[in-house]
Amino acid sequence: MAITCLVGNGVSMSYNMELSTHSLTRQLLSMLNDQTGTRTAEALRSFANSVTSGGPDDFEELLGPFDSISRGLSILGQLEGPFSDFPNIMKPLHESSVILNNLYRVMLANVLTLIDLNAQDHGQEAMGNVRMLTDALIQASEDDLLTIGTLNYDSLLMAALPDGKYTDLADGRSPTAVSLAESTILAGYPLRTELDFPENYQIRLIHLHGSLGWLYVGGLGSYKFGIQSLRDCELWDRMLRGELNNVRPLVVLTNNKDSMVNHYPYQLTYTEFSNRLIQSEYWCIAGYSFRDECVNRILLESLSFRNMLSDPTKIFVLGKGFDSTQRENIESMFSDSCQLTLSDDGVPDGVGNDAWERWLT
Repeated sequence: MAITCLVGNGVSMSYNMELSTHSLTRQLLSMLNDQTGTRTAEALRSFANSVTSGGPDDFEELLGPFDSISRGLSILGQLEGPFSDFPNIMKPLHESSVILNNLYRVMLANVLTLIDLNAQDHGQEAMGNVRMLTDALIQASEDDLLTIGTLNYDSLLMAALPDGKYTDLADGRSPTAVSLAESTILAGYPLRTELDFPENYQIRLIHLHGSLGWLYVGGLGSYKFGIQSLRDCELWDRMLRGELNNVRPLVVLTNNKDSMVNHYPYQLTYTEFSNRLIQSEYWCIAGYSFRDECVNRILLESLSFRNMLSDPTKIFVLGKGFDSTQRENIESMFSDSCQLTLSDDGVPDGVGNDAWERWLT
């Protein structure tokens, strides 16, 4: 049977609660508050103090303004040309662009450092939690295509999947030497620009919101790198110091997802995930909070399309400790348009439980 699974942050939290958005927010504010030595650091320190005094307490809300800043930079750059003969206008535009770019770069580097630190070195317990889920999904799919769309950025899910049986947006492509800086050349796998996934893999892994290992390298393109190789070259520290200005991480980290997922590579990942949802009778939604409107929309649109063409979709929602409001919201979202099974046992306890078995029958 064809199965498509959506994996959310709750699966990562099953092995490390420090990966919750609230915990990451606290850690980020503490990290910014400790930084000194430059005007950028002092500006972010002041920002952290103001947030601590009553600003956003959610990781994505905190980063939203900085994401908006980064997209505004390109507009400022376009404005410089027409005013090239007016230095009194062009100079402040350029200086503002540089300052905003530095703020965004430092914030982003800190965020990626935190996610990586919290995601690594959790050993067999972490791997066991995730592998229980992936092994059960592989077994249930009975050699049919299994698609896993993940909202997480780390490599644990990839490590939990059997070698040689899965493909992602880069796997199945030949590596190439990519220069991140004059003294840093790494093997990178070009990200797909069309949905030409190889057909000889049972498992298709889709990073809906990017990955720690995905980078856009100016003038060269978008690549997937081994996360350990990025750690070895101190990528995020060097981004923090402004040494890799031609490198941009490909991750969606903020509450501005709706606009970002319309652009490459996320538009490609969303299209593929939607295709797989439409072609799968069985859906598993594990550790997802239902807070991302763009993700909710693709679930509902794909379900609506399936309802016109196919038998009822069998959906299993696996969370941790649903309260009555959460349960009602999930049931209301899917209404009577599918066969819905809920379990609040979480990962790994909910994998293979009675609700799981009911879903598969």
